[in-house]
Amino acid sequence: MYFESKHERRRRDEKVGIPKLKRPGARPCRNIAARS
Repeated sequence: MYFESKHERRRRDEKVGIPKLKRPGARPCRNIAARS
């Protein structure tokens, strides 16, 4: 499994276009993996 810091995750989410508040805390990795 791939873990990353909050800062890296937020930066990647912003790049992908996922609002911080809208992203479910339990499944950020799956959402990001599904888009990329």
